[in-house]
Amino acid sequence: MKFLNPDWCGISWTAWQPFAHPETFKLLPATPGLYRIRALGIEELFYIGETGRNLRERLGDLRRNTLQAEMPFNDPHTAAPSLWTWRHAEQLEFECSAASLVPANGIEEAEKHRKGLEFFLLWQYRLEFGASTRCNHGRFHPRYSKSKARKNHFRGNRLADGVPDELAGGPSLPPLQHMATPHEPNWMGLQWSPAELLAQSTLRDVPTCPGAYKILDGGTSELLYVGETKSLRERMAAHKKKNWQCQAPIFSFVALNASIQKYQLREVENDLLGDFYSQSQTMPKFQLIDHK
Repeated sequence: MKFLNPDWCGISWTAWQPFAHPETFKLLPATPGLYRIRALGIEELFYIGETGRNLRERLGDLRRNTLQAEMPFNDPHTAAPSLWTWRHAEQLEFECSAASLVPANGIEEAEKHRKGLEFFLLWQYRLEFGASTRCNHGRFHPRYSKSKARKNHFRGNRLADGVPDELAGGPSLPPLQHMATPHEPNWMGLQWSPAELLAQSTLRDVPTCPGAYKILDGGTSELLYVGETKSLRERMAAHKKKNWQCQAPIFSFVALNASIQKYQLREVENDLLGDFYSQSQTMPKFQLIDHK
């Protein structure tokens, strides 16, 4: 399995350090970078992440939260509750591997580089394994409720017999395959709607169903943003009010089945962004900006 290799995707990864031996975590880089989590004896990844913090501290926090007696809260690390459930359900033991990243010029560019690589690695894993990692995109063990944020004081636990499965524990969508470029109507093998001017559209023809969408500069074809939503029309109405810093922002969308789950929408968004990063080595202009 390539995704377990020390040179996966041309990146120099550290040796695997077991959660059971915290003293070896001092061998992890004390820099920003990427990390991956696997379970002993299982040839798959459970989580892929990035951090602008110290990798050694970030992974130390994740280890401590995963090994708690009770399910940890959903913060400070959203992966911890999900890893906790798999550990308790199947008595799994985890280990991690990390990769230090050379800082880019400026904090914003460094973040784009790290997050772009995270999307890319998650997409590559889906292509290699055929499904997402068990704990990314909001995926969760089907027989556990999930902890909320610490301020809500709610810890998840195993569901009682007879209670329906957690919806986030369902199957992954098939990975999207590389095809075309973001401004083309068949990007990633999807059937994108004809592009419309965002400012001038009445949005009457935009469905209220779930889907993925892209916003581009109509003059240069530069990809400005990629997103997913449970209601395409509502999301486009919100984006219509924003300043996209170009004369003619255009949008296009892919309508998806109404029964699609939130984590599956995130899988689609992830694959699109992973492919964009593979082509451009950066992220869309407004992807990491909460602009007005």
